[in-house]
Amino acid sequence: MHPFRQQLPSATTPEDYSVPSVNQDRDSDLRSLRHFRSGEMVWCRIEPPLPLGADEIGWWPAVIQDYRIDHHKQSATPHSNWYRIRLFGVTAHYLRQEESLLPWLSYRPPPTLQRMVRDTPRVGMKEAFSFHPMPDPLNVSWNDAEEDSDNSRSSRTTSAKHDIGQISTTYFLALFVASKIVRYWTATDRWVFEGKVEEGQEPFEEVRFQGIWWGSERLWAGDMVRIRPPLKELIDEDLLQPSAMAETRGVFVRINSFYLEDEVTHEGSSEQRPMFAGAIFELAEAESSDISFGPRETSPIYPFPTPPTGFKWRMITPSIYHEAHFYLTEIAGRYYPGLVPSRRLAPMLNANTLRDYLRSPNPGDFTGPLLALGGFIPGRSNYLDPKQWKPNRTAMLKSAYEAGVRKVFPDQEIGDLGDDFMVELKEDDEKEDSLSEEESDGEEHTEDAGVEDDVEKLSISTVKSD
Repeated sequence: MHPFRQQLPSATTPEDYSVPSVNQDRDSDLRSLRHFRSGEMVWCRIEPPLPLGADEIGWWPAVIQDYRIDHHKQSATPHSNWYRIRLFGVTAHYLRQEESLLPWLSYRPPPTLQRMVRDTPRVGMKEAFSFHPMPDPLNVSWNDAEEDSDNSRSSRTTSAKHDIGQISTTYFLALFVASKIVRYWTATDRWVFEGKVEEGQEPFEEVRFQGIWWGSERLWAGDMVRIRPPLKELIDEDLLQPSAMAETRGVFVRINSFYLEDEVTHEGSSEQRPMFAGAIFELAEAESSDISFGPRETSPIYPFPTPPTGFKWRMITPSIYHEAHFYLTEIAGRYYPGLVPSRRLAPMLNANTLRDYLRSPNPGDFTGPLLALGGFIPGRSNYLDPKQWKPNRTAMLKSAYEAGVRKVFPDQEIGDLGDDFMVELKEDDEKEDSLSEEESDGEEHTEDAGVEDDVEKLSISTVKSD
């Protein structure tokens, strides 16, 4: 089955996609347009960077535990988003602004740093877990963070000198944990959709989900996502003609629904495949005068994210009553408004790197994958690729940590970690409304045996390129 199916008029209008009880995090995430969401895996800027041989560690894998708006009283930008994060591999929590975080797909450690981490002898578990990558770690609660913002931090010191083995051991563990989490997925917040049909036809029901955990990201119905296929692979007689140069850029889908579809296998048995459906959008040049910007949602429930400067969203599905249907695996990742370009990416994406990339694109260069995050090139240059099903986010984090400890400290009992090492999330995704293992596609929840070998060689794949 091709990932893009023949379009048919939807059985519902967008206003009919209401669910009995909307997940509060979904409603908050889609209305706020924050870059990051609770439970997501990100890169946190290390300030100051940690020297490691001839390289330095400037970004560390972390998980978002919670967020606040305008929390820090002494902030120069009082309306910025603040996040309480937990760095992987250590027991430290930190309070960081959005400008100090990056989406997972927007960074990868340089090869020389990866080799250094791989080749440095590791220290023991006790010594590793006493390490804090940055000064002034917080306690767990927001009240502690509030107190820290009001009081002088001069009394809280962390040595600026650390053993190189201590740094490399904890960073290796953090990268290993992250390399496992990025391969996990599940669907959450199940509900049953009752289809509206024409008179004389049988009504139908369909199992749907409000959201999914997709590797590092939390996705919701209502999100604008990048998809892997380029526009030229989606050309269909029902689609509007693409605008000038649009075929060279990425393709986006405004997700209406996640659902399960019965599919007959080659052996004749039936299995349920996870799918998503929505309207297809291209990035059209804002000043284009020779195109129609097509149909639009008259009153979208959630606001559209801001397109890149100089572009407009152009829906190329023929009407709001039409949908495109894709396998879940065609999702490349979420779109982050304003990330490309931004000061956060300036060291990696600037006039010099763009000039070199345009002159001679190098498959090993990271410029292309960064451009894909903004939709300037197709999503296949940078995408998430989860393969293993887990019942919920907490199970993903626990499984990844246990695997990491077994890898880095093979002689240590898992139970010796203690409660303060495990990551706590502000979520209740342990409810019985997520996708069950039986409903997930068999291929999706099989263990990828190559993960540990890949990380041992430290060919840590944060970006896939075809």
